[in-house]
Amino acid sequence: MVADDGGSSAMDAHSSACIGNMIRDDNHTTPMPPLQQESLGCGLSKEEAEQLTNLYFDTIHDVCPMLHRAKYMESTPLSNASRPMTSLQYIIMALAATHSEQYNQTSPALYRQARLLADNGDSIHADASEPTVLQAQAWLLISMYEAQQGVFSRASISFSHSIRFAQMCQLHKLPENDHYLQELTAPDWREIEEQRRTWWALFNTDRLLSATTGWPSLIDTHDICTPLPASEQAFAAGQAEPCCTLHALLENFVQPTSIFNRNIVAAHLFHESVRHTSHDFSDIELCDTKNGVYWKQHRRLDNHLSLLRTAISGTTIQLNYRDPHEATVHLYIHAATIRLHQSAMQRYQSLDLPADLASQCQDRILLAAEEIVHIIKATSNAKLVMRNPVALFSVSSAILIMMSNLGPDDDSPHCEDNLVFLLNMLAIAGRDNIVAKSLAEQLVIQAKAAEDDEDMNQQALNFAISGAGPLLSVTGPDVSSTSFRLPSPYRP
Repeated sequence: MVADDGGSSAMDAHSSACIGNMIRDDNHTTPMPPLQQESLGCGLSKEEAEQLTNLYFDTIHDVCPMLHRAKYMESTPLSNASRPMTSLQYIIMALAATHSEQYNQTSPALYRQARLLADNGDSIHADASEPTVLQAQAWLLISMYEAQQGVFSRASISFSHSIRFAQMCQLHKLPENDHYLQELTAPDWREIEEQRRTWWALFNTDRLLSATTGWPSLIDTHDICTPLPASEQAFAAGQAEPCCTLHALLENFVQPTSIFNRNIVAAHLFHESVRHTSHDFSDIELCDTKNGVYWKQHRRLDNHLSLLRTAISGTTIQLNYRDPHEATVHLYIHAATIRLHQSAMQRYQSLDLPADLASQCQDRILLAAEEIVHIIKATSNAKLVMRNPVALFSVSSAILIMMSNLGPDDDSPHCEDNLVFLLNMLAIAGRDNIVAKSLAEQLVIQAKAAEDDEDMNQQALNFAISGAGPLLSVTGPDVSSTSFRLPSPYRP
C-alpha cells in the first residue's frame, strides 16, 4: 500500500473515495435480528461453533496472537445456552469460516451478527457505557474481516473503534513492574498478558496500515508505557517473565524474545522508514551526507534493520525462512530496506552527489528484492504468507524493483525468472484475495505508464502486464479506490 512521496493530491482523491465507499458500505449493511438466547446463531450447533473456534486458533490466531486459547475456551458460553454470545465470539467464528469450505457460506451472517452486537456495545452483557477489553478485541478482528473482504474504508473505521476502546481501558499504560507481575497468580497474569498482547496487536496493525497506505498513524509511541509481550511459551503456560519496553529494546537493541515481538519491531521499523523517507528536507541539509539530520536518521534505521535481521537469523537463516511467521518478519525488513535505500538513491542522484553512494544504495535495493524471492521460495507455506497484505506489498515492491532495474538491453534469465516467479505467486494469491488483485492493478498501471520509456526493458514490462493483467478480470469488490504506496519505478 505505498504511493509516491509527492502524491498528496492522489491521496486526497483516495481519501474522498474511501469516504464514499464507507457511506455506500453502511447503506448496504443488512441489519440482523436480535439473537435468540436458545440459539447459537446462524443455524450452527454447539459442536459446529466449537469446530470453528478451534479452527480460528489453529489457522488464524498466530496472525493476531492476543487471546489465550485455554482461557478463552474456559470462558466461552457455548455450553451454557442461558448466556448470549458476544461480538468477539461471533467474529472469531466468522474469520474461521472464511478458511473452511464447509462453513464459508455462514461467514457473512456470523460477521453481521458480530457487527450488530459490537455496534450496540455488547449491551446485553454489561453496561454499554463501560468500555471493555473484549470490545477492543472484537473491533480489531472485525476490521481484519472487513479488510479481508476488500471493504478497506469500513475496516479502517472499525480499527479506529478498537484503538479508542483500548485507550479508554488504559491498555497503553499497563504495569511495567516485573516483581509485581511475577507475584500474580497464573490466571491474573494471563489476563494482564492478554491485555498487553491486545495493545501490541493494535500497534502492529496501526504501523503496517500507515506505512502501506500513507494514512497518519493513530498511536503515538511517546504515549506507550506498556511493556512488550512475553514469549509464546510463557503466555501459553501462564508463567510470568520479565519484558522490556519498545523504547528500551530499540535503545539497547536487545534481541526480541518472541516471534510476536520480532513482528512488532519489524513493523515499527518499516513504518519509521516510510515516514522518514516521506519528509521534505532542504538541498543544503541533504548535501551534508555526514552530519545532516536526514542521513543520520537514514543510518540509524538502516543499522536497526540490519541488527534485527542478524538477531533473528543467527546461523539458521534457512530455518527462519521456512517458518511462515518468521518469513513474514523478514519480508517486512526487506520492504523497509527497499523503501529506505530507494529514497536515498534518488536524493543522491538528484543532488549530483558521488555516484558510488547511489550505486551502494542500488545494490542494497536489488539484494533486498532478491531476498524477497528467496523467502517466498524457501518458506514451507507460501500460501499462508501471501495471505498477509504486507507480504503481498513486499512481493509487489520486489516486482517493481526488478521491472525498473532491467535496462533496455539487459538479458538476465535469472532476473526474468525471479520476476515471472513473483508474478505467478501474485496471480495465485489473487484468485481469492482482493488485496492481491488491487496490487496487480497498480502494477499494470505502472508498467503501462513506462511502456514508452526507452530506458526500460520492454520484455520485463510485458512480463508484468501479462502476469498481473489476468487478475483484473477476477470478480469481486471494486478496488479502484484502494491506493497502496508502492515504490515508483526509477531507473538508476
